[in-house]
Amino acid sequence: MRTPASVVAGVDLGDPIFAQNVRDGVARVEECISSELRGADELMTEAVMHLFEAGGKRFRPLFTVLSAHVGPDPDNWQVTVAGAVIELVHLATLYHDDVM
Repeated sequence: MRTPASVVAGVDLGDPIFAQNVRDGVARVEECISSELRGADELMTEAVMHLFEAGGKRFRPLFTVLSAHVGPDPDNWQVTVAGAVIELVHLATLYHDDVM
């Protein structure tokens, strides 16, 4: 069964073009996070990338991108940074909870 082009994260956004714009925005957030995490030394990069690449729903970046579409410039780089920051803080709290 094929997923309609207007579906993102299991939610039908109603418009395939809008859905693709949202997917593109979330992909930019993912790339921003990956780029930042790869900036550490080799051992640290290996550890954090393992945790980051373990996946997850990434609802926080999705909500950030969706919210930005209410404003005048949803593709602004600040939206990408905001989505990355929100997701990284969330991941940090999850990992901190696991360790503690």
